[in-house]
Amino acid sequence: MPALSFALALTLLSFDDPADPEGRWPRWPTEIEVETAPLRASDVASDLRRLNAVSALGEYRNEVIEEAVGLALSDPSPAVRRVALDLCADRGLAGCLPGAVRLWEEDVEAQIRLRALDVAGLFVGTPEGRAVEADRIMLDALRDSDELVRAHAASIVRHLEWSEDAL
Repeated sequence: MPALSFALALTLLSFDDPADPEGRWPRWPTEIEVETAPLRASDVASDLRRLNAVSALGEYRNEVIEEAVGLALSDPSPAVRRVALDLCADRGLAGCLPGAVRLWEEDVEAQIRLRALDVAGLFVGTPEGRAVEADRIMLDALRDSDELVRAHAASIVRHLEWSEDAL
């Protein structure tokens, strides 16, 4: 019987492929909650602890991190918000879209706004994008008074695939 238990344990531990580009599932139900505790205690946790918490989310599957990444998009630290936006853009997390739109419209940090524009650009022409007016945001960015913003938006639009009904 111990050999069977050992084989079962090995099977369970090897369920997640560390090379899986989509990340791994949490090993226990509260693993994500433990990892992201500093994000929920932004008033007492240091910027570094919160930055490490959002960075650690990159190893998990999209399905289990969207809520925590959304929380990180509201963090007081620009560094934490930027890392969260990087994760949103790299993984194409639709759950980040409302937070990214809010950051585009309200944040004063140029790098945050540009990365939020990247996230919005991923969803132009999609149902998720229509729900938060990603198309309008992209057009506003193309008309922005800042030359860097206009150039960045043009770069995003250049790579979009347009359907015939969008034209």
